[in-house]
Amino acid sequence: MKNEGFSMVELVVVVTIIGILAITLGFSYQGWLGRYKVESAVKGLYSDMMSAQTMAMRRDIRYFVDFPSATTYRIIVDGNGDNKLTAGVGDTVQPQFPKTLDYPVTGAVTLTFDSRGLIYQGAPPGVLITAPVPIWMTSTSNPDYDCIMVSESRVYIGQMNGGACVVK
Repeated sequence: MKNEGFSMVELVVVVTIIGILAITLGFSYQGWLGRYKVESAVKGLYSDMMSAQTMAMRRDIRYFVDFPSATTYRIIVDGNGDNKLTAGVGDTVQPQFPKTLDYPVTGAVTLTFDSRGLIYQGAPPGVLITAPVPIWMTSTSNPDYDCIMVSESRVYIGQMNGGACVVK
């Protein structure tokens, strides 16, 4: 007697295995997506800060990186030359700003980039800007970059480790 097809036991085993794989991959994807969002926010902010520093040196004018709230930031050009942040009074916000972050940043202050690329006024050496890692992420799924360290002349990107930003 020729028997074609699958038995009910075989079908249940295959469906169970597919279900276990789908659940495992779902949790893995969720962790990857969380890491990606944190890293993307920090890298975007870092890139914009480096652009402000470069433009300040190239155009020989001050640029400000300002954080009006924990989830937004903007880059402002010192258009009136008073060396102070007076948005709307001669100073102009760059057209693509303000930008909104997926996660709130902590430790953000107004950064001033002068024509030599130096960073000061509200940014003492060691200013730390961090994007908190979502609570549901495990310690093994921490993002590679989740903090920015600002010194007098450089902006560094790194990873939080024991309350300190470890620059990479």
